[in-house]
Amino acid sequence: LGKFPAKSNFINQQYQNSMLAGLVLLTVLALVNGQQERQTRDLLAWTKVQRRLQSVDALEEARVQLQALVRHQSVGGNCSGLEAVESQLTTALQRLGAHVVRKINSNSPRNPCARSIVAQIGADAAKKTVLMYAHYDVVAAAAKDWRQTDPFRMEYGKDASTGRHYFYGRGVSDDKGQVVAWLQAIRAW
Repeated sequence: LGKFPAKSNFINQQYQNSMLAGLVLLTVLALVNGQQERQTRDLLAWTKVQRRLQSVDALEEARVQLQALVRHQSVGGNCSGLEAVESQLTTALQRLGAHVVRKINSNSPRNPCARSIVAQIGADAAKKTVLMYAHYDVVAAAAKDWRQTDPFRMEYGKDASTGRHYFYGRGVSDDKGQVVAWLQAIRAW
């Protein structure tokens, strides 16, 4: 719904910070749960994750993934738009090796077709569980509020007056961008 600064043409600062925050959480949980040699191994893995996230390929993949999510008109109550996002996310999770355990209907009168995707990677009961939670619907937007761009077509570029890079599109910062951040964090880990 506005301009978001970026470190590169492909990813905005808020989005990059979300990815790193997710990875920090995963690392902290791993360190708390592990022993000294495991801590060393996890820190080496963290270095590898940092390098992966900084690669142009990872940033471009994240941009393409986010662009595809924004394209879906997943306004609460629009079942076809929500189902399209759900399908894309299910496929992305399966590509990461996740088993989609179930999809839960919300039974919400405001958003009767919203569902939660529950997926699991790994099944080691001795390891701690990490929950990643985000929503993939967007609040309806009046056409008058989107005079510069189509709300469901992600635009990105550089602002001529400030020199800052930006993304425009429904859900870029709330919450489709964070969904992509979690997917990239899982992939990198």
